[in-house]
Amino acid sequence: IIAVLLLRLNVPKDEVAQFTDQIERRNFTMLFENFEAYDVQETRRISRAEGKAEGKAEGQAEYILDLLEDLGTVPEDLKNRIMQERDTNTLRKWHKAAARAATLEEFEEKIKQNPQV
Repeated sequence: IIAVLLLRLNVPKDEVAQFTDQIERRNFTMLFENFEAYDVQETRRISRAEGKAEGKAEGQAEYILDLLEDLGTVPEDLKNRIMQERDTNTLRKWHKAAARAATLEEFEEKIKQNPQV
């Protein structure tokens, strides 16, 4: 029962095995010494926050590409650079630069001169 519970809480299998071995051997003195606790709710909260931030960055990158596509065909390397950027402050500045640029070349020049525009 304990092993199933620990596995459902995403405790690594090797730690579960060590833990259950100690119980079977009735070696309770060091039972919790090497056991790493997991705060499932905190882990989920962090995962949600990371997912939300990643989604926000991806959305900002797509808005930039929408603006740039109005100026012409966006080169793959530029698309990749924009889509891989995860800093929302940088993406916000790039968005402004894309909105103000008259050409793709002008946008590229702005971000080459100052990557954070």
